[in-house]
Amino acid sequence: RIKEMESPRGVGVYNFSEVLENQIVYFNVLRLKQSFLVWIGTEKKMQGLAVAMKIPSSTEPVSTQLFGVTTDLLSASLAQRLAKRTGCQCFVSVNISNSLLLQQAEATLLGRLQTNPELFYIQ
Repeated sequence: RIKEMESPRGVGVYNFSEVLENQIVYFNVLRLKQSFLVWIGTEKKMQGLAVAMKIPSSTEPVSTQLFGVTTDLLSASLAQRLAKRTGCQCFVSVNISNSLLLQQAEATLLGRLQTNPELFYIQ
């Protein structure tokens, strides 16, 4: 299922879900100019949020946890990988604890990003 809503200025919401490992995984993307927010989870609640972005003095994006458990490295590391891939500021919330399910969810997200980058961010 795919659902996209767009405002006149290009900010948009892109929602989809996939069945992975016999569980429904929900994906929500808030598209912004040169940034985006991604939430991935099996339950419709956000437990934490990390942000990552490229900075001129480093080859790797920097990240930090904005709220939630400070030991949540899943959101921060995915935010870093997305920032490196897209060059955008990326806000990420991952609410999946199963590592195999998380790998499949990330692969699904990256596949959508590769085929439809315009659904994720505005250059």
